[in-house]
Amino acid sequence: MLLSFLQKKWYPIQVVIIKRYANTLKIEFDRGGVFPKEIKTENGVIKTEVLKLRKSKVEIPAPDIKFYHDVDNERVLYLFQYERNVFFPCSITNEKISYFVPEVVVDEKGNKIIRMKEIELFTPKLNVEEIEEKTWSYWLASRIELANRMFRKISFWERWGGLIMITLMLIFGVMIFISAFQQYSNIIGQASQSLKDVADALNKVADKLVQASQQNVTAPITPPKPPY
Repeated sequence: MLLSFLQKKWYPIQVVIIKRYANTLKIEFDRGGVFPKEIKTENGVIKTEVLKLRKSKVEIPAPDIKFYHDVDNERVLYLFQYERNVFFPCSITNEKISYFVPEVVVDEKGNKIIRMKEIELFTPKLNVEEIEEKTWSYWLASRIELANRMFRKISFWERWGGLIMITLMLIFGVMIFISAFQQYSNIIGQASQSLKDVADALNKVADKLVQASQQNVTAPITPPKPPY
């Protein structure tokens, strides 16, 4: 607990790190602290301040005070991780998420100055009023409907209605098949009887033809009478 207290004292800033992977954003958390630093140059020593990140073990120039926010009595800073050890301060609003990079420009007097250039990172295009009025009410209604489905008593028809309908459809289909099969059997039977009657009739005609031919063969031939 003492170590946690000391770390929070040395790194009092809650740092929210935003990383970009393709079209998605990932959020990580770290703690940071602002420390003085002296940089030796050929023209002397420059005194400045740096921001040190505890987990990332990274040291970057301390962002301007406008990038810090006070949330629940704690100082919060948003950073965009451009590369492994490159971080830029972020600005997050309802309309967009941007990060700021240093840019060298020349003023009207010809002096080179450094200013922060805003680069848009993500545009959520959120309408707060629409979220509060429509999305919230829809979410609440869906939760109520889900609770009703989970806790209400299911009726007999809701539980077994689908199975009963399938069973009735199967029975109805079997009855139609049996009726059609019986009608088909009757038609086949009637056709068979008709063919049998035709065959009997043909047999009778054939018998009569045979009898007639036999009579013609066995009958005596009467010679014609002479002309005198």
